[in-house]
Amino acid sequence: MANSSINLIDLDFNSLKSSLKSYLSSQSKFQDYNFDGSNMSVLLDVLTYNTYLNTFYMNMVASEMFLDTAQLRDSIVSHAKELNYLPRSFRSAQANVNISITPSTNVSSVVIPAKTGFTSRVGSNTFNFATSESIAIVTSANGVYYANNVILYEGSYVTDTFVKNSTIQNQRFVLNNPTIDTTSIEISVSENSGANVYTYTQAYSLFGVVSNTNIFFVQPAENEQYEVVFGDDISGRAPRNGAVIDISYRVCSGELPNGADTFVNNSSIDGHSNVTITLNSEAVSGSVSESNTSIKFNAPRSFQTQERAITESDYKILLTREFPEIQAISVYGGEKEDPPQYGKVFISIDVENSDGIPDLKKSIYNNYLSDKVPLGILTEIVNPDFVYLKVDTSVNYNFNITTLSENQLSTKVLTTIANYNDTYLNDFNASFLYSNFVTTIDNTDQSIINNDTVVVPYYLLTLDTGVATNFTFSFGAEILITTPYEQSHSITADRGLFSSSFILDGLNCQLEDDGIGNVRIVRVTSTNHIEKVKIGTIDYLTGSIIISNLNVESFTGSGIKLYAKVVSQDYTSSFRNILKIKPEDINVIMVPKKL
Repeated sequence: MANSSINLIDLDFNSLKSSLKSYLSSQSKFQDYNFDGSNMSVLLDVLTYNTYLNTFYMNMVASEMFLDTAQLRDSIVSHAKELNYLPRSFRSAQANVNISITPSTNVSSVVIPAKTGFTSRVGSNTFNFATSESIAIVTSANGVYYANNVILYEGSYVTDTFVKNSTIQNQRFVLNNPTIDTTSIEISVSENSGANVYTYTQAYSLFGVVSNTNIFFVQPAENEQYEVVFGDDISGRAPRNGAVIDISYRVCSGELPNGADTFVNNSSIDGHSNVTITLNSEAVSGSVSESNTSIKFNAPRSFQTQERAITESDYKILLTREFPEIQAISVYGGEKEDPPQYGKVFISIDVENSDGIPDLKKSIYNNYLSDKVPLGILTEIVNPDFVYLKVDTSVNYNFNITTLSENQLSTKVLTTIANYNDTYLNDFNASFLYSNFVTTIDNTDQSIINNDTVVVPYYLLTLDTGVATNFTFSFGAEILITTPYEQSHSITADRGLFSSSFILDGLNCQLEDDGIGNVRIVRVTSTNHIEKVKIGTIDYLTGSIIISNLNVESFTGSGIKLYAKVVSQDYTSSFRNILKIKPEDINVIMVPKKL
């Protein structure tokens, strides 16, 4: 018996051949053979190829058998289907508009038909939008008919037609277009040569489904397509033999139409050509189909929720699975509010390309959750609070070991900070670690020696001028207590809480604390801060701020920035706050050094 054995660890071609050669040469019958000779070498190549192909095949088979290791999309969606998970399809971008129609003659009503077409452009690309349902307008103002908050969906409508054939076992109804938006599917079934027409609606579970319920299910198919599945006359009504099945749906362009903000109707509406379209919110929420990685992550967790929102993670899984535009979400019970609001679940959401969430989206998310939450529980979608970080960094670099210009190095540092924000921040419960942050800046380029960085968090007070507004907010961190001042102090004095400037009573003013727990408005002169009025309180230990009846005449930008100098250089946002760094809040100064 030979002592040498086949090597089962190295599975590349050359290692396999070498292993076979070693094994044969160890046999007494082949000790005098030249294994590098042409005939024997060919035989070894054949054996090695066969072994290598079998190894590769078995490895692929084993990998595709499990959701975690599957690599082919068809295998991944097949495993997801076993968990009753429907991978998210393409989603149409949606825009909110008001439409006004002025008829040239007297009419009693105006109807905007379903699938009325509109056109918009994003860059050099033209996209088609359409209404999803008919809108009847029966009242007018001064002869003008108004339809407000009309949702336009990007894409074009197509119809796939099938004929039910009972002789085909397990007949399938696979939809032709992989860029379908599955939320738009509508099915009409015509039987008895059109004498009976039935409308089928999409179902997501078997709850309430009986033998004559006209429902259909959608499930993934091969090649990134989707197929429709009807009932079996036990759970849902099956179309009869010979029935003509018309399946219409919207084919869309994914995220490309996002940002569309100017719309033109393709033709007259209900015979009227005098049409004006006013934008309420630009097109958002367009997305491509769910990625393989996302399916692997969401499928088992979706199976865990069973389409029910019970725990905090259930809400997060259901919403992020269905709405890909959600980039940050926090869910918490009303008992955490002050005062507590029992029986309520608060959901704070941040969507892409927006600080917060439009009112239209709040309604959509609430409607989606309405049949998934327990009885007696109310859900409320709220805007998140944002804590922004102002970054001032002075970066020392050795100009002798870099070919980059000062501007190029500065751009690299800006990119590093933006990447840090995307990786570690821009989320609820995010942690800013100062030492990690400055180290990341140092690692931007080999020429950087060190950096001197100051980071100050701030909250943006958004208010309408001339309107008294109240604010309650917590930085969630201990704020620096500085030397108390009573009426006025030098402009060089440092405060734990201060704001950007605004105009009040014709004077340049700002907010600041007085060192003993009060927030006040101070008039800013060239040399002094002079107190005008106390307007709120500050808890230095918790970072809680209460401001009452703030009424200003004007300010610069989108709001008044309220800065806080926190005691710790590390900062963590809460379940209510999103922590982020905006590009306009980054100031980089490059300092050349010769070493």
